[in-house]
Amino acid sequence: MSASSRSFLLRLTLLAFVLRVAAALLWAWALPRWGYGTPPELAGYVMADAYTRDTAAWRLAQSSRPLTDAFGYARAADQYGGLLFLSAAVYRYLGGPVHQPLLLAALLAALSSLSVPLAWAFVRRVWGGRAARWTAWGLAVYPEAVLLGSAHMREALAVPLVALGLYGAVLAAQGRRRGGIAGMGAAVLLAAPLSPPVAATVLTVCGLTYLALEGWAPLRRRRVQAALAVLMLLGAAVVWRQGGGLAVWVQRAAQYQGYLSRQASGWVQRTFRVLPAWTHLPFLMLYGVLRPLLPAALLAGGAPVWWGIAIWRALGWSVLLAALGLAALRVAQERQWLRLPGVWLALVLLQALAASLRGGGDLWDNPRYRAVLSVPQVALAVWGLLAQRERPSKWAARLLRGAALGVLWLLPWYVRRYTPLDWAVVSLFKTLALGAATLVLYAVADWAQDPA
Repeated sequence: MSASSRSFLLRLTLLAFVLRVAAALLWAWALPRWGYGTPPELAGYVMADAYTRDTAAWRLAQSSRPLTDAFGYARAADQYGGLLFLSAAVYRYLGGPVHQPLLLAALLAALSSLSVPLAWAFVRRVWGGRAARWTAWGLAVYPEAVLLGSAHMREALAVPLVALGLYGAVLAAQGRRRGGIAGMGAAVLLAAPLSPPVAATVLTVCGLTYLALEGWAPLRRRRVQAALAVLMLLGAAVVWRQGGGLAVWVQRAAQYQGYLSRQASGWVQRTFRVLPAWTHLPFLMLYGVLRPLLPAALLAGGAPVWWGIAIWRALGWSVLLAALGLAALRVAQERQWLRLPGVWLALVLLQALAASLRGGGDLWDNPRYRAVLSVPQVALAVWGLLAQRERPSKWAARLLRGAALGVLWLLPWYVRRYTPLDWAVVSLFKTLALGAATLVLYAVADWAQDPA
């Protein structure tokens, strides 16, 4: 690594840390003054889960109980116990007689910031220095990553663990197998007490990334094929024995999350009344993938601090989603389905749908589950932008511009929802049809002017 690269990474990692600590200080100062007066807000927490877990960690740290009780005695505070254990350890051994949430916030902000150099190191080895710099910048300032890195949430640790695992995957693919396997193994093992689903996500992303970088060559080895066959048989046996229970669990989870979304939103209730029952779950999942929506955030209003947070998060996701859409077009045009961009595109989409299912399209849990893959999301978006810049595609550009114009139809629809202003198009589906028609008409008109 050159001296200029070290200087760049040091400054950018420091910037990422400062942004996260500044955000934590802002929440602690602004929420008690400009929030809605709930206990988490009065204590300076953005998320109620963080308030519950951090309060339990402080009580555990001040008690005489062993810290390992975090993994059993307070499932309501932390479903898995890992972050509760870490928080209690920080308060017991580094804190004083007074609860200091900002102490833990600073530690998590520092760990969250490590995703910047780790992602840079991975992308530099795969797509070069230019893509690495853009990816590092994206992770440093991406609103959802900054929010989670400042809010006492486990995703502050999950994002850099994914980056560590990916770096291990590229090392293994490029011949440094011991170091690579150690990096991937460390990422999975550290994620396990934090959250088994996060550990499974890290393992899946690292494994598929390694295979894609190797051109899927390991799958052509007989030993690997035999091992996979055994794993598939074991998986089939588990599904056969537990399939009914798994199906019931998924169905009940989806029904519960759908119930919460219907209760929280009147227009979701009205939409469900006109849709067939079998479409409710797919609609809710797609709705969750799109949230937070920028038009809704701009017009929803609310307490100033929450309105600002909503616009900030929605702006970040809208930009990233547009860049991911461009990356999807480039993957299709260049037929990179089995190479890293195509593999990551499938992973990001499936994980976003799973997050939406698990979070019921919720405005808070759903995006934070999705943010675990912030590194692949940002890196893939950067790949798409650079591919378009280096190998321009007129169809990719016109479809993206057409989609942006189509989305504008949501603005008057949301204006009608949140203000007394009348608007002729009441139906959401008619609004979406207008957006789709705008996209098609723009693409055709642009092609007619410049066929290519």
